[in-house]
Amino acid sequence: SSFNDQEQGRLLRLCREEVHISQENEQNNGDIEKGWTCGTCVCGRGQYDGYAIYPKRFSVNITSHIEFYLARGVDVVVLLSTRDRTISHNSKFSSHCKIEEVVKDEDEMALALMKQALEKYGRGGSKVKDGKPRAIAVSYEAMIGLKQAYLNNLYVNLGINSTYAPKFEDGNEKYISGKTGGESKSTIGSLVTSAVKSFPPKPLSSPLIQTEEKILPKRIVTVVGPEFSGTSFMSTTLGMAVGALDDVGRWRENSQGNGKEWDFEDIVEQRAFSPDRTFEIQHITLPWGITSCQANATSSIVNALVPNECFRYEADPGREARVAEQNWANSNLDGMDSHLGIDAVTNQRVAEICRDQVQIDENSVNCGAKCGRGPNNGFALYPQRFSLNITSHIEFYLALGVDIKVVIMTRDPSITRKIKLEKCKEPLHALTE
Repeated sequence: SSFNDQEQGRLLRLCREEVHISQENEQNNGDIEKGWTCGTCVCGRGQYDGYAIYPKRFSVNITSHIEFYLARGVDVVVLLSTRDRTISHNSKFSSHCKIEEVVKDEDEMALALMKQALEKYGRGGSKVKDGKPRAIAVSYEAMIGLKQAYLNNLYVNLGINSTYAPKFEDGNEKYISGKTGGESKSTIGSLVTSAVKSFPPKPLSSPLIQTEEKILPKRIVTVVGPEFSGTSFMSTTLGMAVGALDDVGRWRENSQGNGKEWDFEDIVEQRAFSPDRTFEIQHITLPWGITSCQANATSSIVNALVPNECFRYEADPGREARVAEQNWANSNLDGMDSHLGIDAVTNQRVAEICRDQVQIDENSVNCGAKCGRGPNNGFALYPQRFSLNITSHIEFYLALGVDIKVVIMTRDPSITRKIKLEKCKEPLHALTE
């Protein structure tokens, strides 16, 4: 007993001297100038002077948590782990709390605390002084989808020298399939929105580009992901941020009539430029193309997503890619003009600019896809369905002197698979892609 008393006394002394947890902090209003607080609103008193006294259930103010340790000379970084909100809600409801309103309120508080920390101590945060972010957002779904590559990138950001990898198991799948031991509160209908819009092709009233214009922008952000609604939301948001789109989003009832979804009047379906064309937002899901998935088909992988002006489909190289895609999307519409596009003279002028500025030539080593020949020399010819090699895509533009970044947009793998299976009637091909 005397040993325990002595050990407790030693620990209390260390907590007071090293961690500055003391009842004096309450008397000095936490000694705000030095940053001394007890980490909670109650400092231990008397025989417990040196302990921080916590309630039975609490949330942590992440911002002040960071500041607590910075004030004590500790190099602190907080990982803000996010998860699909519907699944997170259902997980908490089934395992931790059966009171719906309490679950909702606690979730909202958690998100508010995480947002505050990201705004103040995330990359470019208002309180970051040394250029080092102290709050890093990580995604459970991204980790499950990208596995070791995601973890290794996180290790580098945290300064951890390790190759350790756990066994990655998708904890979301049971919430998607309803295997939760009871009635699932989530339905795929409330998680999935249909963002594909069909529209007839419109005649091009002016040349695709002006001959004096540059095709290559100074900066490119490419948004890539395995599923359309998430990547289109992100690319459209970025498009609005750089002034490429005029409209703003709005909330509206979803197609299932059981909730609201964010909707844009206009979306970045493939590319969007800032008004001065210095900034381009590219958008591509994996795979992409003008055909749906087919049994026993092999998905091609291309090296780069070249500028739209230089992009053609191998099956229809004489027409601008937008027209080819619209023709495919509206193949059942009556009265559609299948010859819409740019005239032959402009077409050849565009090809010349692609050869000069983007180095796409029949003698080039890398045209991004198959190099066009003869009358198509200057165009990159793409298969009807393809995926993008993101690494070589980055290297393609770096070699051209373009400042490029790629946003890899992930979504819960179980939801992505379910969406693909709904759109593709060939399960094996959908899962392989």
